[in-house]
Amino acid sequence: MTSYFENSQSIKKEIESRLDLKNKITMCLDDKIEPFSFGGTVNLYRIGKLKSGLYIALRRFRPEMVEGRNDLNTKKKGMEIYCQNAERLKNEGEEVPQFCVGVVNGNDAGILTEDLTLGGKFDFDHFPDMDFGFVVDGTNRRKVWVDIDHLFSSELGHNRNYYRDLGIKYFANEARIDLQ
Repeated sequence: MTSYFENSQSIKKEIESRLDLKNKITMCLDDKIEPFSFGGTVNLYRIGKLKSGLYIALRRFRPEMVEGRNDLNTKKKGMEIYCQNAERLKNEGEEVPQFCVGVVNGNDAGILTEDLTLGGKFDFDHFPDMDFGFVVDGTNRRKVWVDIDHLFSSELGHNRNYYRDLGIKYFANEARIDLQ
C-alpha cells in the first residue's frame, strides 16, 4: 500500500510536468487570481485537473493575516503542520484531502491539495468552529477533515497530540515544488 507521502510525491511529479498548472500556481501566489474560498487564516484557489481526474487546489496563508506576513520559513513550517496532520489522520482511517504537496514561490509558500469541490461541481459545507466539513453531492454527505493546520485542536473523541512543532518533510527541498 502506498503511503500518504508517497502518493503526494507521485502527484507532485504529475503537477511538475504541467506548465499550465505551475503558471496558475505562480499567479495565485503572486495575487493575480482571486481565491474561490477562504478560512480564518487561509485562501483557497482552484488550480486545475490532472489526467487522472483529480482536482487540485492551492491552500495559502491570507496575505493580510499575521500568518501571511510571516517570513518564508515560518510559512513553510505552518503549512508543514497541515500536511503531517493530514498524513497522520489518514493513517488513523480518517478522511482528509488525498494529497499534500509543498510549493514555494519567492517568499511565499502554500500547499497543493485536493479540490474537494471538484472544480465547483460539489458543495462543501464547513462551519467556522469545526475542524472538518462535508462534501455534498445531492443528498450524500462525506465528512472530511480540512482545518488541520497549526490551530488544529480536535481530539477525535479522545486525547491525541497533534503536530505543532516538527521536522520538515513535505517542504524539504527534494519533496516540494520550487517555482522560482
